[in-house]
Amino acid sequence: MALTKLTSVDKSVAKKLLVPVDAALAAHTADITTNANNILTNTNDILLLTSAVDKNSWYTAGDGVALDLIIDTTNDLGITTTGTDVDTFVNLGKINTTPFVPTGATKSITEVVSGLRSVKFDGGSTYDVYAGAASYAAGMFATTKRHVLMAAWSTPNILSGDQAPFSVGSAGASSPRLNLKSSSNGITNRAEYHDGSGIIAYSQVPLQRYNNQIVAECVFHNGVDEVNHWVNGAILELNEPETALAARAALSGTSVSLGGINSGVFDIDGGLITAAVDNNESLTLEDAYKKYLSMFLRLGKVQRNACVIRNIGQSNAKGDFPNSIPFDFAADEAYLYINTGSGGNIYDRDGFGHTTPTSLGDSSPGIWFADEWKKLTGQVPLYQELAFSGAPITPALTGKNVYWAPKNAIGDAAGDTSLMETWKDDFQRNSDLSAFSAEFKIQNNIAFILEGEADAGGFTGGDDVTLGALIGYMNSWLNDLSAKYGVKTFAIAKIGRNGTNQTQINANAAGIQLVRDAWDSVIASRSDSYDVFPHLNHVPSPFVLDDLVVSSDGAWISGQANQADGLHYLDVMYKAIAITSARNLAVMLGVVN
Repeated sequence: MALTKLTSVDKSVAKKLLVPVDAALAAHTADITTNANNILTNTNDILLLTSAVDKNSWYTAGDGVALDLIIDTTNDLGITTTGTDVDTFVNLGKINTTPFVPTGATKSITEVVSGLRSVKFDGGSTYDVYAGAASYAAGMFATTKRHVLMAAWSTPNILSGDQAPFSVGSAGASSPRLNLKSSSNGITNRAEYHDGSGIIAYSQVPLQRYNNQIVAECVFHNGVDEVNHWVNGAILELNEPETALAARAALSGTSVSLGGINSGVFDIDGGLITAAVDNNESLTLEDAYKKYLSMFLRLGKVQRNACVIRNIGQSNAKGDFPNSIPFDFAADEAYLYINTGSGGNIYDRDGFGHTTPTSLGDSSPGIWFADEWKKLTGQVPLYQELAFSGAPITPALTGKNVYWAPKNAIGDAAGDTSLMETWKDDFQRNSDLSAFSAEFKIQNNIAFILEGEADAGGFTGGDDVTLGALIGYMNSWLNDLSAKYGVKTFAIAKIGRNGTNQTQINANAAGIQLVRDAWDSVIASRSDSYDVFPHLNHVPSPFVLDDLVVSSDGAWISGQANQADGLHYLDVMYKAIAITSARNLAVMLGVVN
């Protein structure tokens, strides 16, 4: 990165030289001198380092020119003061408006939080402590507009009322408005979308207290039917269009407010650091994410290396059988995708595993796979459970009402439903969450698949299951997962024997082998697919029900263990499949030797 010194930088020009953060900048911190005449250039990227817009101002890392409204208490130009009292806030964005002035007698004061000057709001009982830009805000929520509302502040230590440090829209409690808000109960953090009929609380999540640290928060609203909420890197709620939301009237705000409360008084320790609004009619969720990522990184946050892991198959993939050796992740060590049932979708941060929550399979191999992958790579698992007991790949098998291949006319005619159709929203929302959570930098996107027992059973039972057709269904399935939902790697654990004795195993062997052959053909023809556990066809002679041999950590050495029904495995076998599959995949991808 080359350093270029430009002299006599005009402050009005300087405000416009705002660009995306570059990872390489960290290596050049020692080269930076903060004064009005020095800037750092990197090809077309320019990091502004002036007293007018100082290097600690998070919005210098975003597309500042596109930000209509910027309120920055760390900036000398951003506020006017009398002593420590703040008299006005000044819009540093591209649209100049009347300065924000206090609506009541109480004034905020300047102080320092985490080395940055901030503002402390220490009282008042009206909603708007500071309000302004009415003429600009009146057009903020036209149906053709999209909006990003962003802020960075110190988390309050004391709350005796509902605190909304940053709001855009009308001032009334149930009027059109976007809020960033911490609740007076001290346990929830909210982003609120109001319309004329009242509050739509599209995000209410546990308040993450970062005392004496800066909290980065952002709301994206597309002006009609989509709202998303980020806090400290993670999308806490991903809310895509819903009929009920889409039917509501578009917002038509009249003000922008800072330091507001709905009731009582509050003392926010540290207070509002910075806030900004983007009102660009071409803005997309991707655009909002880029702006928020810049803010997140610029505030000194670090992206964690992560891996999306989807556990896919039927009952053996789900492992819905007793488990004497369950594993649960600690909080913030792995994240479980959850459809909240109200259009909202989150990564559960509280820890999950075989026992928490109980909706996962008691012996799901996917959880052991995720744990082993994290041990090998250091990547934080972002996990989605997608196993469905008894579901084949092939449509229209006897006695089945779902299948895994993409929507197919044969299946439709038989009254079946493709899981790729039924669960498409969950696939997509999980993809969006992983793509747009600034907290995570996705290193791998893996589907761990143990699937095909129902297809083998269909063949044995006389259904029209052929090798060529099954290969076609498998490929179209994997193509869908890759093209639509970003799966980059398919880790295939091939199915094994079916039977509690040699006679049963022999009777089912042809169907089992058909499925294994189909997987072999698919894996051989694709660069994204790997045979990570080929051992499940092991049949000792003479037949012994349980001859599994594992290492001290549970990885497979030889043999296998069936449950009494001959098809489903014991917990030690599920663990062995998972650990060994993760290790094999890591070697195949070159992650470990």
